[in-house]
Amino acid sequence: MPSDPTSLTDLTESIGKGQAAFNAVCALQAAAIGKGDAATIKSLGDKIQVLGNQLSQLYGKQIAGNAGAIAALNNQLDAVTAAAQSAENDLVSLTNVVNDVVTASKLLDGILSLIKTV
Repeated sequence: MPSDPTSLTDLTESIGKGQAAFNAVCALQAAAIGKGDAATIKSLGDKIQVLGNQLSQLYGKQIAGNAGAIAALNNQLDAVTAAAQSAENDLVSLTNVVNDVVTASKLLDGILSLIKTV
């Protein structure tokens, strides 16, 4: 388990290993309880508390990292949305220009057909 995991992958790996260690110590404590071994129960209880605190810190870092990743993705989504809106606006403008060209073409066609009949 890295001493100070920083990437989300490292955190996930550390949490998995920490959770496995926590579960193993809990199983040992349960066995000690079954045997009535008070000294082992106390010692393992202290280790469970330390491991639980460490896991809580790792989960906190993971949550903060996820929140940062979500914020970054939201920023990217905002940029993509703005670009799509701009492209849509450009398409509307282009459609208006094409409609104006079609209208002008119909007018010219009408004028030319009037000229031919005169």
